[in-house]
Amino acid sequence: MSELIPGIDVSSYQENIDWDKVRDEGKIKFAIVKAVDDIYEDRYFKKNQIGARRTMERVGYYHFLTPRGDIIKQAKRFLDVVGNLQSNEFLVLDIERKRSAGLYPEEVQNAVSIWFDFVDRESGRLSWYYTSIGFAKMYNIQKVAANHPLWILSYTNKPKQPPGWDKWFIWQYTDIGNVPGIKGKKYLNWADSNWYGHKFEIRF
Repeated sequence: MSELIPGIDVSSYQENIDWDKVRDEGKIKFAIVKAVDDIYEDRYFKKNQIGARRTMERVGYYHFLTPRGDIIKQAKRFLDVVGNLQSNEFLVLDIERKRSAGLYPEEVQNAVSIWFDFVDRESGRLSWYYTSIGFAKMYNIQKVAANHPLWILSYTNKPKQPPGWDKWFIWQYTDIGNVPGIKGKKYLNWADSNWYGHKFEIRF
């Protein structure tokens, strides 16, 4: 039976994070750090990358994509900002409703597909996908993303699976909590230990 491993996701909204306090508190084991919004580097990314690499067991980096923009340009920028990946690190695509309003499902699917194809090929890693159940259903995202590990947003006692996935890998379950060393909202997550050790590397 799998256990749940606690983690956080962070961006510039949390400002300066004391990563030593986060680690020393003893509960948080992994972190997912915002790297790029469209083509713009998160202003706290470098500090968070250094701090998370030094203190966390696993580290993810996410790209908040603009589906109406130049997908390849955004993906290249994301990879440039993140730099060389360590063995315990992974990449995540975050694409949300506020950036996708007015687009047809096929347009959103196309943006997701282009990003995955480019980032997976260039990084040699199978990227993760962050979504809510509502967004996934609205845009039929399973058509292009169901073969990617799922990070699900679900502020409920038990998340439901969006169509196309039979298992979530990470579950963002609340934005309310107390994590020493972090100001503002705390976005808390659980990782399923059955999948926690996987590197999700791919070969071409």
